[in-house]
Amino acid sequence: MLTIAALFALLLFLSYLLFPVTFRSMARLFLGAAWWSRSNIPTLAYQRNSPFCRELVSRCPILTERYNPPVWGYNGHIQTVLFSFFGRFKDLNLARERVTIKVRDGSTVSYDLFGDKSIDDGARGNVMVIIIPGILNTAESDYIKHTTSHLVESGHRVAVLNHLGCLPNEKLKSPRLFTYGGTGDILLMYKDLLHRFGEDTLFVGIGFSLGAFNLLHFLAEDDKIESKFACVFSFCQGYCPAQAAPCLYHWSEGMRIYNFLVSKRLTYFLKKHEPVLFNKERDEPTVTNEDLSDGECIPESTVYQGRDVNGFSLDKGKRLRPDDRVWSCTSITEYDDHFTRRVLGFDSVTDMYQTISCRKFLHKIKSVPVILVNSIDDPIIPEELHEIPIKYATSKCIKCMF
Repeated sequence: MLTIAALFALLLFLSYLLFPVTFRSMARLFLGAAWWSRSNIPTLAYQRNSPFCRELVSRCPILTERYNPPVWGYNGHIQTVLFSFFGRFKDLNLARERVTIKVRDGSTVSYDLFGDKSIDDGARGNVMVIIIPGILNTAESDYIKHTTSHLVESGHRVAVLNHLGCLPNEKLKSPRLFTYGGTGDILLMYKDLLHRFGEDTLFVGIGFSLGAFNLLHFLAEDDKIESKFACVFSFCQGYCPAQAAPCLYHWSEGMRIYNFLVSKRLTYFLKKHEPVLFNKERDEPTVTNEDLSDGECIPESTVYQGRDVNGFSLDKGKRLRPDDRVWSCTSITEYDDHFTRRVLGFDSVTDMYQTISCRKFLHKIKSVPVILVNSIDDPIIPEELHEIPIKYATSKCIKCMF
């Protein structure tokens, strides 16, 4: 880290010597942008006649206060790069219990428990915060550690789902992965927590990116489950893959670069688990969806037009063969076209994106308070997508705020 900092300082010094005018102009631009960002006030979208939203605004003055970021926080790209390389709490090591659940398809779902298990006071009740991380992330991801530490320090119990195959040194036990809209693993964690802490447990849901997308899918599936949640927070969600996909090819905001980097992370992840996924190294026999149709330990299907998207399982006796072009893809859409939509049985990636879009289900969440949070300088989620949560918050749900 010191070497990188030294090189960065040297680069700045050389820039000043060789290009003093340009350097000073960039410095003024940097400081000006930082100063401009300090005057921003969050833009809120909600139904003005909602008692819940009015009460929330009155009790949380931060929602209407000017946002004052640190100097390095004025730009979404800088934030993303800094925390991707250096993180927030590299040395943070919270006490945890890792819970594993063996599933009949051979896979092992896990989640991490944090906080005092005996917390159950009269004021707060029996509350459990569940966190669903973003794509390829787990309880060991830096930003999840950051969130978890704040919650534990505030006296909360926290359960964090670990996406299948994403833990360091984890080896898949069956050919099944997490995917868009897959809620089976969330359901397993939810049922296990009820069994451990009692049916009176009340949940607070927090989702990031893909995790937020799947969490809202989970709530929309069952009114009984929705009634068990006190509130839900969605951070940095993309809402509609079909609408977001074309934006990720834009160079103007650097989205094409992030699109490339994420696609490479996905193909690396796929390569890591290639032996198990593609039947080259598998101990358990392959089972069909029919074999998985009963039994409480099996994730219940999230079905779109007859398709199970909780992950995938292979037909008995057959191998999964992805399009070989998946290994050289340079975008998320290419990855989904050459792999994801094929294993989920969709005719095209457009068909898959349109089918799983939150436009199809968001309106079904009506009773639980939902807080949707997005940043206007998010380098991956374009501002054009904000019209979806704005419409939902202002016309569909009286207990929603964006």
